[in-house]
Amino acid sequence: MANVKSKSMNGNSKAKDAENLELRIIKGSESLQKHIYKFNEDKLFWQLGFASLKEWVENRRDQIGFSYDTLNNYLHTARITVKLFSKNEIGMFSPYSFKPLYQLSNKELESFKSELKKKYKTLDPSELKQKLSFKTVKEIVNDVDFKEKNLTRKQVKAQEQVSRQTNEVHSKGAKAKKRKDDIIKLLQHENSSSLTKQLSNVLTKKLHKKQLIRLCKKLDNYINARNLDDKLSKVAKQLSVKN
Repeated sequence: MANVKSKSMNGNSKAKDAENLELRIIKGSESLQKHIYKFNEDKLFWQLGFASLKEWVENRRDQIGFSYDTLNNYLHTARITVKLFSKNEIGMFSPYSFKPLYQLSNKELESFKSELKKKYKTLDPSELKQKLSFKTVKEIVNDVDFKEKNLTRKQVKAQEQVSRQTNEVHSKGAKAKKRKDDIIKLLQHENSSSLTKQLSNVLTKKLHKKQLIRLCKKLDNYINARNLDDKLSKVAKQLSVKN
């Protein structure tokens, strides 16, 4: 629960800064991106009695006039601007133009910055302001597969392990199906009277428990004496009657 009562009564300077910035954000004066960036970076919402930026926005929604998503977009844009340029340029670029970069990590933004310089031969924000739009930013992002390029060794090993496990499961499934098909064919071969008779007896539960276990082991534990396959049981019962 948020402590709605302001903590500024103790004369704390940060609490005063929090109140001033909150007022500027609410009034929408000057650069909203700069205000929300500082407000979040210094965790000034704590000084106003809130545990997070989101909690503060939700409790001040009527006064602020912005949704959390909107302010979060401003915050993303400010963060990206700082990583690509500096704090001085916060507010120069629109949230929409930088939207394709929202999900990139700081490391990935460094890669984007390098690609940006290669493409335009400059990192001067004044020169890039007219060139960077949603479309151009998206094109650069698409040219570099950030997620693949920046995978850590740990992530690569995890992916390889998942791939191996998937292959093993498929392989075991294929082997089990082959064993099942082979036994069905064997049961359907009336000329194989000796083994057919034993299998028929197993599946119709005519053998002693110990004999059943031994035979199951011989068959590579394929047949489960407590949970017999319906199709195998049906064939075995038919052959048992014939034999």
